[in-house]
Amino acid sequence: MTEELEVLERFYKELSKNMEANGQLKEESVLFSFFKMNSNRRFKFLEESSINPGIIKKEILSSLLSKEFIRQTDKINHYVITGKGVFEIEKSIFSLNKIINWIDKEYFNLYKEFDRPLKDQEKVVLFSLIAIRSFSNVAAVNLKKFQGISETVSQILEDSYEKLKELNIISELSKEKLYGGFKNESKVSGLFRRLTNLPKKTKGIYVTSGGSTYYLSLSIENKIDKEKLSYLLKQIFGNKKFSALEIKSIYNFLCDVAAKKSIYIFESKERIFSKPAYDKDIEEALYETL
Repeated sequence: MTEELEVLERFYKELSKNMEANGQLKEESVLFSFFKMNSNRRFKFLEESSINPGIIKKEILSSLLSKEFIRQTDKINHYVITGKGVFEIEKSIFSLNKIINWIDKEYFNLYKEFDRPLKDQEKVVLFSLIAIRSFSNVAAVNLKKFQGISETVSQILEDSYEKLKELNIISELSKEKLYGGFKNESKVSGLFRRLTNLPKKTKGIYVTSGGSTYYLSLSIENKIDKEKLSYLLKQIFGNKKFSALEIKSIYNFLCDVAAKKSIYIFESKERIFSKPAYDKDIEEALYETL
């Protein structure tokens, strides 16, 4: 190690040890840690880690300054390491590939929610909305629209839970914890409000607007998009293999909810997809997917 690099490492260690002592050194990297800090905290650590060069040779100090590995602070004759200087040290600890992968993971991979499996509560809600056939903004479930609508939706949610449980799709969620134990608001509203990751996990098919309105974007000009419906069914049921009898029972359940419960959720003009004409689309999507 050259004398110049040894001096630069002294600046680096002054900063990294200060951060470590305060529990702020993440993944043993000053660079990674600084990305996750606000500017006030970064300034605090830099100020506390500045060095009066003292016996450092002038030619080495001058070289580090010219290479922009260190810079002068607002204190007379005090210097601190720069981001370029930190990288110069850490590139020998972490490969450039690892640094780039970390930056990508933290700041570019905004689609990671897409890859996460659905939670049991999310499966119940999506299956319920399919059963209700809330397939567009015109046929959206508005929990504040009618008196008693929350009770109807609650019954559909619980029936859907029982159906998924019967099919061994629900594994960890108990019925008592379906709503999450919310106390200060409607249990149904509480459940829907907290499914904040569901739009990403369904590639935007699950839509919420206005704080109390929810639907599945599964139609184009009142025609069911069977490709999207198949994708959603696959997300709910995974790779589980069903018998023809089981698929028929799922179909009957979905049609029964649409025929008997939608009248308590939608006005007549909104019951677009509850008509028997759409039953065939549901059946085809089920058999093609499951």
